[in-house]
Amino acid sequence: MTNPNATLAVYDVSVVFNLVDASGAILDTATETVSYIPANSTVPVAPLQIGFDNPTEPAGVKVDVAGAFSEDTGWAGVDFMTNQGIDLEVTGAKVAPGSFGSTDLSFTATNPSDQVTESGLWSCVLKRGGAIVGGESSGITDPIVPGSSVLVTSSVSVDGLTADEVICRAFA
Repeated sequence: MTNPNATLAVYDVSVVFNLVDASGAILDTATETVSYIPANSTVPVAPLQIGFDNPTEPAGVKVDVAGAFSEDTGWAGVDFMTNQGIDLEVTGAKVAPGSFGSTDLSFTATNPSDQVTESGLWSCVLKRGGAIVGGESSGITDPIVPGSSVLVTSSVSVDGLTADEVICRAFA
């Protein structure tokens, strides 16, 4: 999701993903919340779960977005937040074959702040040839001391998925 505004941030964003069939009928819906998107920034947004055990083959996904633009005050502008408002540095994001035909997503999250982070959240968008082919979101349960890093790994919900670009955002 891109905030094209050069000076205003967007806060409390709801992203509604509607999985649709060939006729346009909605097969499944998932909503993700993005607390803060800085001015002139792009962040990955991926639904946690959508379309599992659906008997009808989806033909596409429709995405609707609602949020509020206001002065960019950083994480302090978020109305309700259960985390500390620390952007973690993400490096080495990749997908690779996992055990038993699964696909694993991994990256390193580094805490650049002067506070210990107790937990965090992350979202990744997976691309192949410039097109979005998947995404994952989850949490970081490991505390990260200032200046240190943890390895984040997750099994991707689609077995055998390949991607040549993985874009992730993590925050605590």
